[in-house]
Amino acid sequence: MEIQPQEPQEIHTNEGFEKDSPSSGPISINHPKEVKLSDLDKDPEERENWGNQCDFFLSALGYAVGLGNVWRFPMLAYQYGGGAFLIPYTFMLIFVGLPLFFMELALGQYSGAGPTRLFGRLAPAFKGLGFGMMGATFYVAIYYNVIIAWAIYYLAGSLNFFQDLPWNSCTSDACFDNGTLNNAQNNSVSAPQDYFNVGLLGMDWDTSFCNYGSIRWLLVLCLFFAWFIVGGSLIKGVQSSGKVVYFTALFPFVVLFILFVRGIFLPGALEGIYFYVNPDFSQLANVQIWQAAATQIFYSLGPAFGGLITLSSYNRFDNNCHRDAVLIAFCNCGTSVFAGFVVFSILGFMAHIKNLAIKDVVAGGPSLAFVVFPEAVSAMAGSHFWALLFFVMLITLGLDSMFTLVETLTTAAMDHFKSLRPYKGHTVAATCLVGFFCGIPMCFPGGIHLFTLLDSTCASWNIILFALLEVILIAWVYGFNNFFNNIQEMGMRMPNVVRLYWTACWTVITPLILLAILIGQWVQFKPVEGVNMDKSAYVFPGFFQGMGVLIACSTVILLPLLTVRQFLKRKYANKPVGRAMFKTTPKWKPIKSIGNSFSI
Repeated sequence: MEIQPQEPQEIHTNEGFEKDSPSSGPISINHPKEVKLSDLDKDPEERENWGNQCDFFLSALGYAVGLGNVWRFPMLAYQYGGGAFLIPYTFMLIFVGLPLFFMELALGQYSGAGPTRLFGRLAPAFKGLGFGMMGATFYVAIYYNVIIAWAIYYLAGSLNFFQDLPWNSCTSDACFDNGTLNNAQNNSVSAPQDYFNVGLLGMDWDTSFCNYGSIRWLLVLCLFFAWFIVGGSLIKGVQSSGKVVYFTALFPFVVLFILFVRGIFLPGALEGIYFYVNPDFSQLANVQIWQAAATQIFYSLGPAFGGLITLSSYNRFDNNCHRDAVLIAFCNCGTSVFAGFVVFSILGFMAHIKNLAIKDVVAGGPSLAFVVFPEAVSAMAGSHFWALLFFVMLITLGLDSMFTLVETLTTAAMDHFKSLRPYKGHTVAATCLVGFFCGIPMCFPGGIHLFTLLDSTCASWNIILFALLEVILIAWVYGFNNFFNNIQEMGMRMPNVVRLYWTACWTVITPLILLAILIGQWVQFKPVEGVNMDKSAYVFPGFFQGMGVLIACSTVILLPLLTVRQFLKRKYANKPVGRAMFKTTPKWKPIKSIGNSFSI
């Protein structure tokens, strides 16, 4: 049974201003220059707007299309039967990813609030949901920018056109060059793998959490430069990042197409593509392929991190986010599939020159982007050009996601500390500085293990739990009919069959799938492990396994803590508790864009 809101709200042209405003008359939205800061109501707050609709669309597209499309998706297809992986991936897109994607865009656009404000207004008991999302976003931002730092390091190495690419020759005695072993050990690695292990990370045979090694100052410099780019692009908020994404969001598509045209003419490319499109349907009986597909949807589209809500909160009130959600979601899926053709043409080429089976080319982890591709471009004519192109693409893919992650964190800070709003640049700089210092521990030889630990734990079952609670809150606590009314208030109309699809997903299908995935992840829990230099598995010690669990739990614990805080706060203020904790507050109301806005 749906719980109805306490105070249904109506949209007024002067909504968002104080009733007791000191101004002499009502303020018209047709004269934004007359608006004074003292005239603005605290809720909803005045927010920036995107310069135009294209700014938002490309920002959301860049957030959705990231490293996961050209790195993680092809790896999962590689592991789970090639084209067979497309079946569970498409299923999860339609019944999990797309419903959550549209839901979050609509929520942010309607309320004009970030996730830390929005959920508490919908139901005080869910106040901690947005803060949990911020915790996961912060962890991801820390290690995600380390990947960009790696790409910058490789990019710098490919800029010297007068020397051979640095990963073409060995940097230690633990590798072989051009098929010739430098030592007699069976655990020797190729020159590109050796460059990643030793040249980039500085690893040794006994590198571990207990033998962490010395700091890699060049890697620290690359990390600083990565954060500097992010901070410089966000220094003026969405007005500056909205312009940067015209390059960072579109350039990867150009490079992917160029790499595809180059890749299909390489020897062995057709065998690689055949491996990709020839599905192993027996894999569909494996429960893990369905869990992997669902996890990939979250890495790809990015729901339950708060980023989508933040981006859409800067939209004009009557923007057609329904159309945007469908277009972006399917563009994201199409990009993943297309990237698969690019990657598998390269894998086929590598299998051909190494005389290996395609299934034996890639070991896993970051080796696809930082070992296999560098090795492949080294074997091409004009190798420096292809290396330059590839690593610039990796950097731009990562930056698009980083822009949204950091914007989400700064928006949350300014939502709660209104005194920070005139100092947007300072807030962005402080956030980037904190992220930089938190990333320095991954600039040690043993930092690759910390990277693996964060990657495996900070956005795992906790993100699935956040998504499950979010969809339950909207569909069953707030009420899906009320949510549809909000969508109609924003001027979006949809056929009955489309409304039926959203209703079925939000109320039944999506929650059940999320619940099944969550239980599956708990039941099939495995200790986190990394890879040693000798290619053997390194199962992390118990202390660090516990630290990984605490990382995930540190984001979830915010939910019950803030629920208790809201209960006590309302009780001491003589406000109703109990059922009132699951009803909307008077602050839940639509926001109207003021000043410079765009037409659709």
